[in-house]
Amino acid sequence: MAIDIQTTRRTLIALAKNPEQSVRALAEKVGIGKDKVYELKDKLEKSKLTEEQIASMPDEELSKRFNSKQDRKPWVYMDFIEVFHFSNKNKEHKPGSNAAILDAWRKLYLQGIFGFTQDVNPAFPGQLPDGCMPFATFLRKYREWEKLHGVKPVKAASAETGPIASDITEVLPGSQMQIDASGDPVYWKTPSGRIIKSVLFVAVLAFSGLVFAWLGPDHSVRTWCRFIIAAVKHFGGRVDSIKSDNEAALTWRRKITAVDGTRLWSITVNPTVLYINRRLGMESFLCDSYSATEKALNERAVGSMQRFKGVVLGHSMDDLPVAVSYDAVNEMLQLDVAEFNSRPVKDRKSSRQAFFEAFERQHLKPVTVGEIRIPDKVDDKHSVSASGYIRVKGNNYYVGEKYAACSVLVLFFPDNKIEILQPSDYTKLKEYDLDTRPYPRVRNIKHPEDYTSSERFVSRSLDDLLEDCRRRMPDIADEVEQVLRKFFNHSRLPDAGKKQTGNRLLKLCGKFYNSAPTQLKQGLDCILHAGRFDNVTIISVLEDFISVSTVTAPRTSTAKEIQIIKNNSEFGLNAMDKEDNR
Repeated sequence: MAIDIQTTRRTLIALAKNPEQSVRALAEKVGIGKDKVYELKDKLEKSKLTEEQIASMPDEELSKRFNSKQDRKPWVYMDFIEVFHFSNKNKEHKPGSNAAILDAWRKLYLQGIFGFTQDVNPAFPGQLPDGCMPFATFLRKYREWEKLHGVKPVKAASAETGPIASDITEVLPGSQMQIDASGDPVYWKTPSGRIIKSVLFVAVLAFSGLVFAWLGPDHSVRTWCRFIIAAVKHFGGRVDSIKSDNEAALTWRRKITAVDGTRLWSITVNPTVLYINRRLGMESFLCDSYSATEKALNERAVGSMQRFKGVVLGHSMDDLPVAVSYDAVNEMLQLDVAEFNSRPVKDRKSSRQAFFEAFERQHLKPVTVGEIRIPDKVDDKHSVSASGYIRVKGNNYYVGEKYAACSVLVLFFPDNKIEILQPSDYTKLKEYDLDTRPYPRVRNIKHPEDYTSSERFVSRSLDDLLEDCRRRMPDIADEVEQVLRKFFNHSRLPDAGKKQTGNRLLKLCGKFYNSAPTQLKQGLDCILHAGRFDNVTIISVLEDFISVSTVTAPRTSTAKEIQIIKNNSEFGLNAMDKEDNR
């Protein structure tokens, strides 16, 4: 079978340059059979042509001498990026294998481009459409494209389990980000001349090698979390998991016991870091401390950034960059990072940025959450009581009776807010505003949607109370509204105490509305004229009017009675003092 003229010329040049080379190796290199190489070698020895003569020989003469294809139509190519993604996501075959590429040749190339739906044997394809590459040619062209771009097939444990998560040298696009921090300090200075000592944090996408660098003030957990959020924003999306080897900063170590002088510790990912990563939709895990390969790969990005010009800012104290804040110095740092990512990589012949844009950007997942708050403190020592409450800072907060006897995580945020999470999957159960007001008794705090029917009744607002009064007692609605509004405005009781007094007043009015409406109205007028709007005076005066008026004839309040209330009777004064002290 004749071969195309370009392959013929390339094979002849290789034979003329090194006649003693292995025919088998040359056949594998150019992608033709070894019998054809032997045939070309014999013809070349008989013709005694040199390398320069073969390179400058016209196509017509070369075809006539060595019987190569010249009138064949050019191959129809396709975007091999689609073949790469298709073959690495194929669940029926090993990712990147010849079988997966054969599947891509049939579905994407034959059916997708030529509309050729017949079942084709790749060894004996028969009559293919004009310009359609046989599978052997397609496979050779694809492998050449892989080698040119430095793309490696993804190794998998099996077709069911997918890629091996612990093998960080070969990962899927958008699957993993490695983070690390430099041990050596980095310096910059403010316009006033003050030198700031900082830490260089680096994040690397494991597949494409794209680098992000960020300066922070220290190695604290909050700084690590801010760095992770900044890295996700810089890359334009999130990956599936984050890998790190910084056990001191990113883990909780708790001593379990000590046996014969040996301490046993339990090591878990720090809850704050785990909370941030779960909010972003990522998993966190640590490198194997005993794996030198993983350790070296995770440290390599930091070393590269430190050696790159302009990134390590602390080597010369005389030439430090000047910035007004960490945000400003990080903006300056991103210029160096962009230059670093745009440099061509030796084994790829393309830059990290170009490789990322071509193969990995479309595999990053969008971040659906808004602004992510970083907690100040995480407390995991809370157990839910039988009634569904936990005690936090002197008050009880409702979680739910179905979580009774379960442990929960409590996250404290800077704006006096707390979030209650389930430790297993960090699902948010409740969110409250932390009540820090001094109060002698323990408050039971609930969200309105968790109220029972009785709790919902007694916790009605002022508008709800007035609406209920107008509906049930329209004749005295104006007087009740004046009393309740003045009471809610002047009383020092907490909201729960005001609502309780309002419910007592409506209950008392509703009890005697039909039997003694005139006396109720007189009592409310007396309260309004007296000007005393504490909870004890309102209820006691109204009860006195009703108890006296129900056994005697209706009467109006005397000036003496009003004066007694105005002058704050001993009972009312003591009650007011008690309320103030409370």
